[in-house]
Amino acid sequence: MDNCADLNMELSGCLLGKAGTWWDRASMCMKAKERFGKCCRLNREVLENKGYAREGNTREQNQKIQDYADEYTQKAMKEDKE
Repeated sequence: MDNCADLNMELSGCLLGKAGTWWDRASMCMKAKERFGKCCRLNREVLENKGYAREGNTREQNQKIQDYADEYTQKAMKEDKE
């Protein structure tokens, strides 16, 4: 999931002690885990609802669905952050 990669990096950095505050690490990086989990869930839901990888889909159809899901998820996560 390309669109959640930045949140995965944020979570990894926190868990490895390279990013975040002391409190973030003491809370097992809960906020970063929640953001990454939400991104993954949202992306999966959009892909499922749009019919990604359904039998009979062409590669182009799947790519369009994936592009839509990426765009939608990134927009939703950006709005959630604000």
